[in-house]
Amino acid sequence: MKYCKYIFILLFFLSCSEKAPSQAIQEPPVPIQIYTCEIESTRNCTIEENEGVCQWGIQLCIYGWDEDIRTTEWSSCVQELQISDDICDGLDNDCDGDIDEVKPIECEPEDAFVGVYNHEDHNSLCYMGLSYCEEGAWSMCYECGPEGRTEEDPNCWIGPQDEICDTVDNNCNGVVDDLDEFELEECGYINEETGEYLGQCRYTGHEYCINGDIICLDYIGPQNETCDGLDNNCNGETDEDIYRPCASNCGAGVEECVEGFWINCTAGSCECEPGETRLCPQEPCGWGLEECLHDGTGWSGECFGRDVREEICNAHDDNCSCDWEQYAIDPESVGYCYEEIDEDEDTDSGLLEDVCYEGPPATENVGECHGGWKYCLIGTWSACNDQQLPDTEYCDGLDNDCDGIADNEEETNSATDLVVLIDLSASMLNDRADIAQAFEDYSTGLSDNLRCALITFGGQWHRGAGELQYNLGPVSGCVDALWEITVDEGGYIEPSYDVIYDVIHPDNVYNLNWRSDVDDFATPVVIVFSDETPQSNVGHVVSSLEPFLTNCQLPGCQNPPNIFWNAGDPVEIYFIVHGHRWSDLVFASGERLFSLINARVDGINIVLEDIFERTCIYSEEE
Repeated sequence: MKYCKYIFILLFFLSCSEKAPSQAIQEPPVPIQIYTCEIESTRNCTIEENEGVCQWGIQLCIYGWDEDIRTTEWSSCVQELQISDDICDGLDNDCDGDIDEVKPIECEPEDAFVGVYNHEDHNSLCYMGLSYCEEGAWSMCYECGPEGRTEEDPNCWIGPQDEICDTVDNNCNGVVDDLDEFELEECGYINEETGEYLGQCRYTGHEYCINGDIICLDYIGPQNETCDGLDNNCNGETDEDIYRPCASNCGAGVEECVEGFWINCTAGSCECEPGETRLCPQEPCGWGLEECLHDGTGWSGECFGRDVREEICNAHDDNCSCDWEQYAIDPESVGYCYEEIDEDEDTDSGLLEDVCYEGPPATENVGECHGGWKYCLIGTWSACNDQQLPDTEYCDGLDNDCDGIADNEEETNSATDLVVLIDLSASMLNDRADIAQAFEDYSTGLSDNLRCALITFGGQWHRGAGELQYNLGPVSGCVDALWEITVDEGGYIEPSYDVIYDVIHPDNVYNLNWRSDVDDFATPVVIVFSDETPQSNVGHVVSSLEPFLTNCQLPGCQNPPNIFWNAGDPVEIYFIVHGHRWSDLVFASGERLFSLINARVDGINIVLEDIFERTCIYSEEE
């Protein structure tokens, strides 16, 4: 059939050509050419009977003939690759039917830095990893975990570690146990109780790595304690419990070591050294010498010789001012010799006298303080007469406590806000007028630095509650307010607890004009007048008031520039009262409680003067 196709094509070309003139020469026919591929091109082919890469072949396009027709055709399949050793490429290079028949190779992670591996030096802890051929590529090289190589993971890479003392080259630098000096510490004996280096054990050594063990060398360890002033056994004590035999002229005993010295020998303690002498009072006068016994066990008890000395207070005629021999023969001829004992002809009393001062030495002759005198009577000094010791500081222009400062600012007040609380119950009828008169009498000439406020309680208003009659201002206004108030007949109760609480509480219920500015501050003082036991409408008791009484929290106390007040000082409060339980409200030092019974004008004046002197509030006329 193929040949028929060729014949048909040939007849077609022949029928289409022009008929040549009969006289032209006819050329021979051109051979028919049929090309199926391009000459010298190639293509892949497979050699089925082979294995692996040996199946890979190649065919070449060559010329051929099919009878009279010129053709091209593919040559036979020629094997392209020859048998070779397997490599990791996913191919069967040795043509045996198996792919990548290769052994694992040693590996290390990228950028790994290792000096010496174990296969080079068995002391090294570093091991190469193993990489396997998987699907034509080598597996990743990875580092072992903290547990190192295991049965489940025997192929990981082990790199260098920190060097330790174990006879192994941990950091894989080719040297075993090459620890840097800074990696080894000072060492020595540490006291178990304190965790410290004590005594001689403070002299520490240094650690060294020897044969895989850390060994401490060059240190001082605990030794048996010796008497050298050192803590040899390193327990924090020096020369403790060290004793040794000792002896003296007076016997044998034991002595102890204290700070490197042997002391306290218990051998029969010698009272004196043989041949030693001491003064002894000679009879009937003067002084002699007494000798130590030859074995040192005591004094002879015999006084030899006589020497006169200056008279001292000892019930003995030290200076032999009396003729005792003549006195023994004829006492009347020389007078009464015992009068010559402890005498001093230069004193008015004829007795020994001396200066004295029983206060702190630093206060003598300071302020009002000065010494006195004493006299000797039969060997005994009398009490110190006419001395002035430190006293409580008063506002009197004097240095009473002898600290070098008159009217100490911390104990006195240059400015005062005085709040007067008065019970207006009917029983206070007579007392109210006396109080007003006393204030009027005393207020004459008081400094402008004193301001006064008046609060009444115990009347018929609001169950006897406190009522502000006059806010802090000049004393004259306070006196006028005292005269203007009237006592309520049949008043309610006298809630003194409540009024005091509201006055000393920092909430300032009565809106008192306390001075508290930096340039204008004053110390608060409270005076309570009442003839009834403390009471309350709202359940106040002593414990309700105590926090504010014991620690003044009013503006004048809390103001930082107030140098007259120390933080935590109690309120300056005074009670001129009658009745029980008022003493429970006294927390400040000094006299704070005064009786109202029979305290008429003069009596109240005296009390006010006492209170004002304590707070350094006094009339300019005084």
